[in-house]
Amino acid sequence: MRASLSLSSLLLIGVIIPLLASTTATATSLANAGSVSEIDSHTIGMWQTYDGYSVVVNETGFVMALEIKNDGSVTEVWNHTLNMSITSGAVDNSQHRLALGTDSGVKVISTEFNIEGNPIKKFVDLVSQIKPDQVTLVPDSVNAITSNAGWDTVKNKSFLTEVISEFKSQDIRTSIFVDTDLKFIEGAKFTGADRIELYTESFAVEFEKGNKKEISKYIEASIFANELNLGVNAGHDLNLENINFFVDKLPFLDEVSIGHAIVCESLYLGIENVINMYLQKINNAIKQ
Repeated sequence: MRASLSLSSLLLIGVIIPLLASTTATATSLANAGSVSEIDSHTIGMWQTYDGYSVVVNETGFVMALEIKNDGSVTEVWNHTLNMSITSGAVDNSQHRLALGTDSGVKVISTEFNIEGNPIKKFVDLVSQIKPDQVTLVPDSVNAITSNAGWDTVKNKSFLTEVISEFKSQDIRTSIFVDTDLKFIEGAKFTGADRIELYTESFAVEFEKGNKKEISKYIEASIFANELNLGVNAGHDLNLENINFFVDKLPFLDEVSIGHAIVCESLYLGIENVINMYLQKINNAIKQ
């Protein structure tokens, strides 16, 4: 059985932007000023996100994000139509969820906030301050541009156990970046981690060469992790060319982390188009 899958757009330090409950009261005034035509007197609510955008919801189910600059100018960043009538709205701070009341019940829109990095003291302090939904631990050196190996969870068991214990005491879900070697996956379980993130570089390299058999070791690793009651994330060099195949073949996959490819592909196709293309490919794979 495959769990519901979320797409992590890992830009910079690897964050998913959740909604906050900092309500503003400028939706109607923006509409009256003619700044954005879709904002009207039927607006249900307007909330700010961590990245400074304002998310607006109106009665028709139209949702959009706006960038409101200090000079008062407004730019529409993205929009989405839910195809349902909205009667009310509320934000859950702790769970980063936007709950929308509809004629047929409550529609919940949720995002997760994930931070990925090497658990040096500065990073641990940052995570403890922000308290994201999930923290993914990677063994990168300070000068590393990107990840190039998973954790040796056997050799680093004591260190990882201590760090993970600290995060779990704050109700932060923990994930460890590992290769497909089963002993390192088992080692992740012994540290107390909630999930693993499979390092997918070798899959991506072989897939580009036409060798799809490389997926077999990832399937084995995912099945083994599931038997240990570990959640399974995956990431590194996943892109629009290989994501559908990977998601389709890998059982028990909870989440994929995609960063570099999204940035590069967006330079040519636009970030909104690219995000929608990933979601379409992932959803198609889940339905297969």
